[in-house]
Parts: sequence; C-alpha cells; structure tokens
Amino acid sequence: GPWDVVATPGKDGTFDFENVSAVSYRVHVREPSGRYYLKLLRYGAKESSDSAFTVSADGETLELTLSARGARISGIVKRNGAGGSATPQVVLLPETSDTELQLSDAHPGALDQTGAFTVKEAVRPGEYTLYAFEGVPDGAWTDGEFIKEVKGKGVRIKVGEGEAKTVDVPLIPHSDIAGLLTRLGMD
Repeated sequence: GPWDVVATPGKDGTFDFENVSAVSYRVHVREPSGRYYLKLLRYGAKESSDSAFTVSADGETLELTLSARGARISGIVKRNGAGGSATPQVVLLPETSDTELQLSDAHPGALDQTGAFTVKEAVRPGEYTLYAFEGVPDGAWTDGEFIKEVKGKGVRIKVGEGEAKTVDVPLIPHSDIAGLLTRLGMD
C-alpha cells in the first residue's frame, strides 16, 4: 500500500526504516520459511504483543523480538457427506475486533487430496477460529461482512507457545454460503 516501508535486517539483526512519517504502522514479518512470529514489539518505552505502533517525532528505537516457538496447527477437513468437488480453502483467523489485525495475522492452510491440512507458518499464541470454505473466491475471508456472516461455522481454538494442535474442521459447503456470496458480489 501507499504506507509500506520495507527494511531487511543485516547479519547483526539491525535494520533502518528511511523517511518514515509520524503515523501509525503495523509490522509484518515476511520470512520465507514461515518459522518465526512477532512475539514482542518495543517502540521507545512502549511494549506490545500487537504489531501496531505510532511513530513519534523523537525517532525512538523500534525493537522486535521474534520467536521460533509458534504454535503448529494441522488437521482434517470433515465433509460429512456435504460439498462438491471444489478444493476447500482452510484459513486460521485470530479472534479480535481489529479487522486489520485479523487480516494481517491470518494464516492459510495447505490442503492435500485426503482433506488433511497444515498451517505452514508459525502461529502466535492466542485464540483463533479455523474455517474450511468450499467454493469461495480467494481471499473472500478478508471481507469483514463475509466473516461476520459465517461466524460460528468455524472451530475456535486456543494455542500456546510451541504447542502442536490437531483439529477436525467441518467443511462449510458452497450451498450454505452461496446466497451470502451473491449478496456480497463475490459469486
């Protein structure tokens, strides 16, 4: 987006953001292996487990603590006789009223032919809902109205640091959400 500022850490872990405006930002850790999650953010004297901070005119130091002890989540999509041949999309969304955080901390699940899935990225400890959608356009779950309508159809889970969890997730068949997709112009 227009406010994206990217920095790549050096071998010593330090990084610099150049020409940063005094506005609010959210940190995204983009790391190819997906092994780390943002455990703690410290900006000046303020600490947060959230990824958001507001730049002050003083030019405080931003310190990020990453952890390789994220939760690991896998499981099976249960069709229960429902659903067609479309490959389901599995997504893990954090339980939060902050829509932006929900989207930035969303994790897709990689699915195989048997219906088994794995969330490849390290997951920050917390509360999440796991969904398995059939026949929805890519990223439909990024729409706040869509998620509000399907709330309660996923599986709520709580994960701790370093925890491995296996979850059965009921498939939300396309027939259950076709009307919603039409109403939102996503069909």
